[in-house]
Amino acid sequence: MRSTHRPLYWAGAVLIVIALEYVVMFLWLANLYDGDALQRLPWIWRSTLSNGSALAGGAVAAMIAALVVRRHDMAAYQIDTTAFSARDNRTPLWLAVHVLTICIFFVILLRILAGDTLARSAGPLLLIVWLLSGLFSAGSLIRAIIGPHFFPTLRIYAPLFATAALIGALGGLGAALLLPHWPLLAIPTLHMSAALLDACCGTVVTFPEQALIQFGTFAVFVDRSCSGIEGMALVTAVLGCYLFAFRSELRFPHALLLLPAGAAISFLMNSLRIAALLYIGDRVSPELAKGSFHSMAGWIFFSGVSILVMLASQRITLLKREYAQKAGSGEAAHSLRGDITAAHLLPFLAWLAMGLVTAAFSMGAADPFYPLRVGACLALLWHFRRYISDIVRPHLTDANARIGLAGSTLIGLAVALVWLMLVPHTTPEERAMPETLRQMASPALIFWIAARLIGTTLVVPVIEELAFRGYLQRVLVSGTFWKIPQNKVTPIAALGSAIAFGLMHEAWLAGIIAGLAFTAATMLRGRLADAILAHAVANAVLSACVLFLGRWDLW
Repeated sequence: MRSTHRPLYWAGAVLIVIALEYVVMFLWLANLYDGDALQRLPWIWRSTLSNGSALAGGAVAAMIAALVVRRHDMAAYQIDTTAFSARDNRTPLWLAVHVLTICIFFVILLRILAGDTLARSAGPLLLIVWLLSGLFSAGSLIRAIIGPHFFPTLRIYAPLFATAALIGALGGLGAALLLPHWPLLAIPTLHMSAALLDACCGTVVTFPEQALIQFGTFAVFVDRSCSGIEGMALVTAVLGCYLFAFRSELRFPHALLLLPAGAAISFLMNSLRIAALLYIGDRVSPELAKGSFHSMAGWIFFSGVSILVMLASQRITLLKREYAQKAGSGEAAHSLRGDITAAHLLPFLAWLAMGLVTAAFSMGAADPFYPLRVGACLALLWHFRRYISDIVRPHLTDANARIGLAGSTLIGLAVALVWLMLVPHTTPEERAMPETLRQMASPALIFWIAARLIGTTLVVPVIEELAFRGYLQRVLVSGTFWKIPQNKVTPIAALGSAIAFGLMHEAWLAGIIAGLAFTAATMLRGRLADAILAHAVANAVLSACVLFLGRWDLW
């Protein structure tokens, strides 16, 4: 038993090391960063530092994608194998190598940013040392996480990772080179938005020199975020991943038409978004336009365009590859996979989609349409009850039922305590009941609070655990995730699902810790129901703080 749980300890140690590195070193870098000083550096340093984040980000993202695609080959890293066994006593050594090399990496970077004398005197040689220290830092950290299988696996998958990293780096470089040219789209976007409003609502005034468009008393400056270039790049990236993932079902090169089509549709929808922003700002509410609609509409349109283009591609015969053989068992397996995947993901995705839409039309911190989200997700859970009823049932007759219930409850209480400690400090005004709720009549407020309690303590724990621990954590182990026992996960899968879960929350560090804790809950009996219970207990404690202590910022 000791070797079974040890990976979680090392996962926590690695997570703490990473968190301390980023908090200490990146905050220090933020204080020293000076754009003018960067421009005075030699060209080789200036180019590397200016485009380094895009190159590294693209390379890392591509390698992670390659890892996910080949995840079924990583079964040797399950936490009950020897990847983190007691015989692997070199993990602390590799963590020490990581800390040493990343210190070298940041010391050189700090010296470079503090003044250009060192950069000019050392030049390319120091740059090579700096890049190698970063590479060794990343490699030693991965070795510490994976264990002794790292080097044999690296030899096997080095060509795959090298190719993925090269493609990702080139993609990141392309994005970095493309982004400064956003003004090229600003004027076409401005004129397209004006034409849409002119056609239905009346006169629109444009100022092309200032990239400004005015409708009535409300004006919008079409800057980089409004030009549509970021949305076009995101849609193209998503569709590129879709083409790769479904390459066996799509017909090439015909399917490549989806890329320019998606970019063009994204441009048109961005123009429609700006037209809607102007209309709402002049005819409905300037506060709504400048607030939630402006911040959320872009994500709504991006998600909608990506999903609709992918769905449309499944309906267009020209883009589909006909299969010569469709064995009955194969079709049945595909149908089963589709239903189980939908049962795990659709309730959570519906929750997110409705949240994006309702947030765009919510003028305060509280979402007045929250009960609609709860009702829709309850309906979906009922629809998929055939697939999830056994998963979410607590199984009180099990031999270890008491251990599961008691352990999950304690984990939930601990998560709530950690959350309260790590949540960002707020002002008394932010903790007070939102104005939207104060303006509600008493029956409506009672109904909203009841719906919020049901959603927070019952619906959200179920849909989030189905998505993150039930699906994502296991699909990172094998594509046939439903065959993977809930307590047979890899360190990469546990960390990956926890990080994804944490990034869904404003208090991301607390969210990551909570994700790891809920993974630990599934280890008690190998049942997702224990993670759901721990999640529900944590949310119930936070809800009690809202209702009895007036901490409305927690909702």
